[in-house]
Amino acid sequence: MQPFDMEKLLRDRGIYRRPGMHAIRPAYRKIAFGAGYSEIGIIKSLGYYDSTFNILNFPCVSMAADFSRAYAALVLTENIGEDTFILNGRQDEQTMIMARRVVQLLRSIYSIRGSFHVYIKVDNKQGGGCGHWESAAVAAAFARSVARSVFDESAIEDGPFLSKMARLVSGSGAASTTGPLSVLISWPGYAHDTSFALGLPMPDTGIALCAVPIAADFHRSNIHEVALRSPFYREWATYTRHALLDLLNSEFDADTIIRTATNSSLMMHATLMSSRSILWTEKTIDVVSRILEMRSGGRAVGFSIDAGPSVVLMARNAAELDEARRSIDAECVDGSITSGEPSIPPEFLRMAREALDRYT
Repeated sequence: MQPFDMEKLLRDRGIYRRPGMHAIRPAYRKIAFGAGYSEIGIIKSLGYYDSTFNILNFPCVSMAADFSRAYAALVLTENIGEDTFILNGRQDEQTMIMARRVVQLLRSIYSIRGSFHVYIKVDNKQGGGCGHWESAAVAAAFARSVARSVFDESAIEDGPFLSKMARLVSGSGAASTTGPLSVLISWPGYAHDTSFALGLPMPDTGIALCAVPIAADFHRSNIHEVALRSPFYREWATYTRHALLDLLNSEFDADTIIRTATNSSLMMHATLMSSRSILWTEKTIDVVSRILEMRSGGRAVGFSIDAGPSVVLMARNAAELDEARRSIDAECVDGSITSGEPSIPPEFLRMAREALDRYT
């Protein structure tokens, strides 16, 4: 499937629209806030065509869920070269390297003058579970805080525009600004202005979710580079394009979403395993085996597994989810499909103002 095939299909369904153009109006020395939800991969994508701008080799589809929430506060100051970033109360070197890259890109793309002072906190229902990363929630929260600090008022209502800034933080996290169900347009040859997320029409499917938090017992490497080393990477990319075409031609019902997420999870992790990267633990394998056994018995249950061992169970309704939960005999944290922007707790507002007061 060529890139224009997907865009034509989105246009034919009345979904496609370009991000708007928004005036740059920096509000110096004022705190701007933003928040975002985590997401679940429905059609996975790994491997960057352009790792500077986090442009993936093929599209992905995600669904927003409340397993994690991120809250961001941003102050822009007139001085240059004094960026600060605090994540969950810490300012470590790894966070600084990633954050500096993002704000340098923002300054370059949008001609923003000044320093960014950012304070971010993540609330995660899964505790130490690894795999449904908070990066999408952080990406959405940060993008919204930038929109409120730097651009005119219309920017915050433009999901595709926000998704471009979120993508700079996390490639697949771009879709976290346009949920509940979103597609990220991405292909080799695409650029910052042409790779963005669009919301897909999602009826009230009644899908019920819970997450099995499983701690990783491996050292996390660059998963995008690992995927590219697989001898089956091209086959996975071809499969993904066909899966995307099938999904976009469907009505986004519960059975289709659950089946697509399950198959895509298996394909992605098979690709990673062929590159000697095994992210699953024994607990992951046990949960997957039990859910696949239920599916083979005719139950419309499934799962989504991102870049780690944790498993999100998916079912058509709460009763079927309870049956799946009993079959795995493991802790499963309840979650729900979400959309829009989470409300920001008063406690975060207080902490952020204390942390950023010196810049206002």
